[in-house]
Amino acid sequence: MEGEVDLAGRSAGRLAELVDAYARRICPAVLAQHDGASVSSPLGVWLLLAVCVSEARGEDRDELERVLGCPAVEASELLRAFISAPPPALKAAIAVWVRVVDATETVAGWVRSLPASIESGYMPTQPEADSWAEQNTDSLIRRFPTSIDARTRIVLASVLATKVSWALPFDVVLASEQLSETSPWWGC
Repeated sequence: MEGEVDLAGRSAGRLAELVDAYARRICPAVLAQHDGASVSSPLGVWLLLAVCVSEARGEDRDELERVLGCPAVEASELLRAFISAPPPALKAAIAVWVRVVDATETVAGWVRSLPASIESGYMPTQPEADSWAEQNTDSLIRRFPTSIDARTRIVLASVLATKVSWALPFDVVLASEQLSETSPWWGC
């Protein structure tokens, strides 16, 4: 389609560029918050921010565009292209779930504007959310990482999973055999 972003071509590079810039800005703060250990995906978070920017207005939209590194229209196009055809080695899913009492016409309109491959609906139970995570990660994640209870009003979730194997496996060697004593990895 005319105007549609082709992730297999130049757009894949643009998405990688934007996510890389986002990760370089955000990851140090995330790691500082979590004592140097965090399991999160800059790509997964960037995609969720792209979901949000489409309906943001005013200062909120300006801030999201700044964080995303591009205009809302471009972020939405990249989101649509990525989620409709993720790279073959990657399993990807996004969900937007809302409590029935919060399912206003405004929220419904926003959800309808999202790519069809984004799962949306009313708030699942914890077992349903666990099942979603397990199914969309080929069982790498068996439990949805956030508790869903009566206080949960909206959930935006992304999962990215890959299983790889190497044609030639890496040999395990001591870092001290390969690195100089000045390397921060030398003692590992």
